This record gives sequence, C-alpha cells and structure tokens, in this order.
Amino acid sequence: TLTTTNNQACSTGEVMLAANEAGAYLMGLDYIQCNPGCPPGHTSRQALHLDVSRYVFVDKRGKRFVAEDARRDVLRDAILNLPEKFGYAIVDNDGFNSYNQVVRDDAMKGLKTGDAFKADTLEGLAKQMGVPADQLKKTIADYNAMVDQKKDPDFGKAERNLSHKIEKAPYWAALSSMAVHHTMGGVRIDKETRVLDRQGNVIKGLYAAGEVTGGIHGTNRLGGNAIADIFTFGRIAGNSAANQK
Repeated sequence: TLTTTNNQACSTGEVMLAANEAGAYLMGLDYIQCNPGCPPGHTSRQALHLDVSRYVFVDKRGKRFVAEDARRDVLRDAILNLPEKFGYAIVDNDGFNSYNQVVRDDAMKGLKTGDAFKADTLEGLAKQMGVPADQLKKTIADYNAMVDQKKDPDFGKAERNLSHKIEKAPYWAALSSMAVHHTMGGVRIDKETRVLDRQGNVIKGLYAAGEVTGGIHGTNRLGGNAIADIFTFGRIAGNSAANQK
C-alpha cells in the first residue's frame, strides 16, 4: 500500500471534485505515477537516484531488479513487486559529489535517521544495509563490467547511461520506495480547454488547465511535461475564457 507522497500538502484534488459536482467528466483516475521516495513509516526522502548514469538499484538481497533508467511506471511496478516494496539506490563518492547541495544535505540527515548509509567498503555498506555482502560485491562488480562493455544483458539499461562505475569510496546507499508523484487523471477538456460532461457536451463558462485535467499525458507522464502542459493549456484557457468560446 502506498502511504507516502512527494507532493505538497495542499494537493488534495478538491477543485477536481468541485468540477465533477458541476457535471465535469473525470477520466484517467486509475493511472497514478510514482517516483522513488521514502518507504512508509519514514519521513526522509533521499534522492541518490536522480542521475540514472550514477546509481545502481538493488533489493534486500543485494541484487539489481530493474534498469535504473526505466520509465517511471516500470520502476513503480518493479519496486512494488518486491516483497519489501523498497530497495536501495547506491552511488560511489564521485556520484555523491556530482549531486547538488540539497541532495547531499538530505543524505547527511539520512545517516542520522537510518534512511541513508555510508561506508568505506562495500562490505561495510552491506552490513549497514542488512544485505548479503558477497552478493552486493558481485552485483557491483558485474555492473562495473557492464559499464566497460557498454551493455546491460540483465535489464537493458541504455548504453548512454552505462557511463560511470561504482568504484570510488566512500560508498553511499539510500532507502528508496515508491511515493505518489502525479495523478494522471482529472477533468476532461477539449482543445479549447472547455470542460466537458460525461456525454462530451461543453459545460458553459468552465475551463481547466494543468494537473486538474485528465487525458493529456495518457497513462504515464514524462518528467517535466507538466510544466509545458500548464503553460500551454493555461494560455489557451485564458484566451478561451476572454473570448467566451
């Protein structure tokens, strides 16, 4: 069960429900996009997964279970199909230092809360994580060989993202589960951003743009595309309302 989110506390869907009460047809509500986040019961979200060329995803057994550069819905399903429903993102010191100060500060806080781990050896890291050291060492060695070969025969990670080995101590790991990130569903609109009812009829005077709408991104939104959605349809909505289309 998903019990965490990386959204603002004000994102409650109340406007969507109000539009529904006014007759708006809701679509795509069964599509929920997730992002790596803190496991249920934890409060510190770690972001060592941001650069897909820098991190390795392993499970509680110390094994990779998905291509790190997979689509968000693929990552979601892979994580939630694990018995524990969480994994670990692992980077080496070069990878850690490539991240911005916010990510590094969060990881430092995570060391105190038990959401992040740091060790000078992979054996030491495995002990802190509670995973088999021999298997973790093998996983990292196999991955480094894939970087040399520019090929991931296990999960098909793209060649362009097989560019950095995990080899410079100290090593870092962070708990990573799935958190609700973007609800794909919302009110149905036409190309003029006019809100439609269940029969496809225009609800006069009601326009919608941005994340309150459904059907714009399909079942899986590409990262950052909500910004283009907001600006593009927001402008159209303003013009439509001003011209009373």
